[in-house]
Amino acid sequence: MNLLTIPIRPPLRPAGPQHGLGGLSDRGCRRFTAARRAFSLVEMMVAVGILAMIIVVLLGIFSQTSRALRAANNQTDVLESGRLIMEMMTREVQQAVPTGQDSYGFHFFASRILGAAPLTQRLPGGGTLDNDLEAFFFVIQENTTYKGIGYFVDPAENGVGTLYRFYAETNSAAGTRSFYRLFTNEVGRLPDSPLMHRVADGVTQLEVHVYDADGHRPSSSTNQWVDANVAAFWGEALPAFVEIKLAVLELHLVERIKHMDPAQARAFLEHERRTAQTHLFRQRIPVLAAPRP
Repeated sequence: MNLLTIPIRPPLRPAGPQHGLGGLSDRGCRRFTAARRAFSLVEMMVAVGILAMIIVVLLGIFSQTSRALRAANNQTDVLESGRLIMEMMTREVQQAVPTGQDSYGFHFFASRILGAAPLTQRLPGGGTLDNDLEAFFFVIQENTTYKGIGYFVDPAENGVGTLYRFYAETNSAAGTRSFYRLFTNEVGRLPDSPLMHRVADGVTQLEVHVYDADGHRPSSSTNQWVDANVAAFWGEALPAFVEIKLAVLELHLVERIKHMDPAQARAFLEHERRTAQTHLFRQRIPVLAAPRP
């Protein structure tokens, strides 16, 4: 029996290069795939534009955050230094004592500073903040040591001054007679006085008011003289309460006005926006050694 033999034909092979997708050559496939992966010029421009807008927004947020942080730091610095100064004054004024000396030896004295030109700052809601610059002096006693302490604002023509603290001591009450005269003499030697120590810059207000035990402004009488500009006590007299008001500029404003002439600096600081950057501290202090009814 003869079997039918069917020859097996080999598969057809292309004569040219091997074909790929859709009849394309391998090189054509690679070009086609690469073309699908790449961005067109329009797409690139849109992406760059979106990225640029994101960067601008982020820079704006960063700038606002930085400004807010700087403002917060400035306020924190001023508030901290102002509180420390008020705490020091409060602690010292509470200890004020009479020295029993005559009117040539004041043991408490407060007065407006002659020649000072304090700022009158406009308030945001209307009205003005009328600053004043004063000096005051008093005597405290620790054991057998009497200490003369004074505060003075060295005013500048632009209405902003530097706060100085005077200090001297003696071992006798009679020795305190020279303290007040020594204080006034050392004020005249600023800024080169060895007994006047720099406390703070940027002070726009230092006011001192005295009150009796009933909370009223005392009148002049034996061993005391009190009027609108001066409060002086000697002998055994003392005010029952002393109220201190202190206003301090933020430090960046102090640096900024250093390069301005006085008139320009005053106009700049009296604007209501700068009033909001002036920090006011106020404290009414009981004088422990003052006579009470």
